[in-house]
Amino acid sequence: MKKIALIVIYFGKMNNYFDLWLSSCAMNKSITWLFFTDCKSQIEYPENVHVNYIKFHEIKSLFQQYFDFEIALNYPYKLCDFRPAYGIVFNEFLKSYDFWGFCDMDLIFGDIRNFLTEDILARYAKILKTGHFTLIKNEEQYNQLFMTEITGVTNYKTAFQSEKMYGFDEWNGLTPIALKSNISEYFDTIYADLNISCGFIHLLCLDNGYTPQVFVWENGRLYRHYHHEGQVHEQEFMYIHLQKRKMKMNINRISQADKYYIGPFEFFCDDDFVAEYDSLVKINKFHLFYPAWLRLEFKWKIDKLLKR
Repeated sequence: MKKIALIVIYFGKMNNYFDLWLSSCAMNKSITWLFFTDCKSQIEYPENVHVNYIKFHEIKSLFQQYFDFEIALNYPYKLCDFRPAYGIVFNEFLKSYDFWGFCDMDLIFGDIRNFLTEDILARYAKILKTGHFTLIKNEEQYNQLFMTEITGVTNYKTAFQSEKMYGFDEWNGLTPIALKSNISEYFDTIYADLNISCGFIHLLCLDNGYTPQVFVWENGRLYRHYHHEGQVHEQEFMYIHLQKRKMKMNINRISQADKYYIGPFEFFCDDDFVAEYDSLVKINKFHLFYPAWLRLEFKWKIDKLLKR
């Protein structure tokens, strides 16, 4: 079985469903997470999540060692632009792995190996195109792929020397570089990416409109139950991406929750829940406006005006 390591760097306070994220990592026993953080809270990490305590200025110094120009890594979120360089910066940690990658922490994983089979890992050098989850084959030519200069695509030096966020880990960097370099790349809609502008569960690239649905995590696997054309269907996913959603934790004992549900704004347990049309509509109510998204949009526009 090909060995996979996912690198996650996070500074500050963990989100309120960090334990659920950890539990979903733990169920993927054959995959390793290399977790770098300054948070020393009393957290019981699973065996496959290897914690390395480090300060932000130490991470910046580590990255600077690999570049002969001054990098602009002055705040943690900027690390997203530097993710494509993880393969060379953390090469000492990755020597025994066939693939390395990066992922977000606003995810709940299902059964990763059920989707990323040995056949797929043997045929492709790059897996998925998104910043919330990407894998790269651990070979020098692919680890240095981000340095490739492509006309019309942001150069890594431009992204690394600017305080501006470029999205270099996906749509404005690594993804078009891989595409135009003819790298063998696997992409399929095997994950549930929630539309952040909707006040209900709406999956990007899958839902054409409002769909009554709910997600369930059970013993390491992730499913959605959704109503379509008069029937309730079940679909399995590799993970769900809860981008910029404030989620309530209506689960009393996380470690004991072998099964729980994911609604648009909450995690909950309900042994009596039955996935029928009325119950799905009740969980995933249609909202014309999503106040949290409107506030975020307003903040972004104010920030842009202030910068100008």
